[in-house]
Amino acid sequence: MYKFKGKYRIYVIKNRITGKTYVGCSLSPEERLQKHLYDLRKHRHPIEAMQSDFDIYGAGSFEFRTLMSSDDKWEASRLETFIMKILKSQNPLFGYNYKDRKGNSPLAIADRWRTTPRNWSNNQRVSQYINHGVLLPPCY
Repeated sequence: MYKFKGKYRIYVIKNRITGKTYVGCSLSPEERLQKHLYDLRKHRHPIEAMQSDFDIYGAGSFEFRTLMSSDDKWEASRLETFIMKILKSQNPLFGYNYKDRKGNSPLAIADRWRTTPRNWSNNQRVSQYINHGVLLPPCY
């Protein structure tokens, strides 16, 4: 796999049998995919629907693709949100992005991240994010 340093990449994990998708953003999507697979194999993935489908259909039913990349965190977050909306991955019928561990919608999370003042440092943003009950911001 190729490593693109400093580029935020938007990736999709798709279940070929159910058609459900998960949209994510990471500086190293290959490592993020390995984390997803590790959690799924250990039966502790935070997305219960994805874990259930993995248990039923197995690892072979999932495919991974990197769709696009951006040097800018804000742009990547907007692209991630846009792809979630196109693929309807925030709808439980079509995807796995409908909530995080604390029940937050990923679209609301992305909007909250983008609406914090731009002159804040990343640490200030993360603190604000955690204060709203979210574990990690998108693309962080």
